Amino acid sequence: METSQLADSALLTLLLLERRGPCTAAEVAADLRLSQNASRRILDTLHGRGFVVRDSTHRFQLGPMLIALAADIPSELAIAADPHVADLAERLGETVVLAILEGDHSVIVTQSLGATSPLRVEHEIGFRQPLSRGASSLAILAHLPEDDERVARSGITAEELFAIRARGYALSKGQIRIGMFGIAAPLYQETARVAGSLAVIAPESRALRLTAHTELLRSTADLIRNAYRALRETSRAAEEYAR
Repeated sequence: METSQLADSALLTLLLLERRGPCTAAEVAADLRLSQNASRRILDTLHGRGFVVRDSTHRFQLGPMLIALAADIPSELAIAADPHVADLAERLGETVVLAILEGDHSVIVTQSLGATSPLRVEHEIGFRQPLSRGASSLAILAHLPEDDERVARSGITAEELFAIRARGYALSKGQIRIGMFGIAAPLYQETARVAGSLAVIAPESRALRLTAHTELLRSTADLIRNAYRALRETSRAAEEYAR
């Protein structure tokens, strides 16, 4: 078996374990049409590197090394959004962030800094804020289903959420940092389910200028949704090929 074939078989083994869960070496061999010796060598190598672990029944499953690597991998939504986030930041000269929904919080996964002036606002990647505070969070919260428990827990009134939906974007002043203004539009996955938000943040002194660009913000969110859809289609095609 050539080196490239071994590498391909190792990757297919990991994909199989992700899809089926714990498997024996014999089950991996049968599914991937490998000899049992080849399957055993691949699994032993992956086990030695921490990519898989073996339980007491001699079944293998994904290991801690993959989990550690996955923690540093940006979401597909962030990958699809990056060029559009950078373009919007350049056009407006302000900081643009993309946040995703995670439990009762929004989490910033990508950011592009504008260059209007030395006075600008920025966040750290991974910054978390509750769904009840900040434009990024409110844009998500307002577009969750009305019976979602997170809506009730947020303490935000139905009237406030309706106003955000009617406008198509959320606004906030000083909710996260004093003197900071934010404007955010919801981001959707392939379906109508809200997945995150796209926000522009700036000092309050430049708030009026930003509200003149709400249509650009919303159209950029639509571009990101289309880019995400295309990326998911490519990923699904690759997964089907691997199977």
